[in-house]
Amino acid sequence: FPGAASWCLASVNVGGRLFPLGASPTGELYLLGGLGLNLTVLTLQNVAPGHYHGFVGMGYRFAMGAGNGLELGAQYDYYSPQANPLNGVSLKAGWTFLFNTK
Repeated sequence: FPGAASWCLASVNVGGRLFPLGASPTGELYLLGGLGLNLTVLTLQNVAPGHYHGFVGMGYRFAMGAGNGLELGAQYDYYSPQANPLNGVSLKAGWTFLFNTK
């Protein structure tokens, strides 16, 4: 964000995932979204992009054996009200450990 280091912005979000096509032996498509509150002193100074944070996205979890998955996805972030006109699109990659799988 302009004039602020990226580590100065922190948010607490409540989100979820939907798996519209169900699971398959190779993996599963998911949609994600959520809302949250930015917790930072810079928000109070109107330096951070906004008081509220929302996100939507989609991804795919590739099955990598029993209980493990490789996730690839994209996410759009929105901040409101906007102190700086900046929203973001990010690409995500991660490893997931799944509990209670058979």
